[in-house]
Amino acid sequence: MGEEIIESFPRPERSDRTSVVRLKTIRTENLGAEGRKFRVLATLLVRGKERQIGQMFVKELNLEVFKDPDSVVRETLEKYLWLKKHKLPVVPTLRYDPENHRFLMTDVSEGGKYVIIDKHNPLAKARIKIKNLEEVKRRLLSTSKKAFAKGEGVFLTADSFAVVVDQTTGKGRVLILDLVKRSYKISGGRSPQLGYTFAPSQAKAGAHSFIEKYLV
Repeated sequence: MGEEIIESFPRPERSDRTSVVRLKTIRTENLGAEGRKFRVLATLLVRGKERQIGQMFVKELNLEVFKDPDSVVRETLEKYLWLKKHKLPVVPTLRYDPENHRFLMTDVSEGGKYVIIDKHNPLAKARIKIKNLEEVKRRLLSTSKKAFAKGEGVFLTADSFAVVVDQTTGKGRVLILDLVKRSYKISGGRSPQLGYTFAPSQAKAGAHSFIEKYLV
């Protein structure tokens, strides 16, 4: 075990309500350009009592990369809450600590029980086969289309997606895992961030790209 720190994480839907959590670093996952990533053991602190949550994942924001972190965080949480409200497959928990510039999120690998297929770990490099691969591809396309919401939702790119694969059964499920960069809130198909209007025919483009890049 490594560093231990107590942090406060406002709820994304109710910033006036905060959870105080003790985080003990288990290991550093990688040192990516966007910020360091850690697997941690989380314990919720409430009125002098403790409740162990279990393993979670922490992602720091590299302030040299993100010049306007407040805007990045606001947009990330807006996209997350919109997708969650519309019952799209996002992580159950996503919080942000504004003092330490760190996201706290569910560890979807559940400590290694599941393999995550994404931009960092494409299927070609992973030592696993997805038994329901065709079903996963269909779900990726339908998720991308539903998120697009006829131009009134979120445009997801290949970097937004992941497939979480059970190491025991080989069954995979689709997850929208990364919303910090390269996903865009849209209205009338237009992304204010990009200054670009997506056509309806592009609704599934991110999923198609994910399949071509990471599921072969």
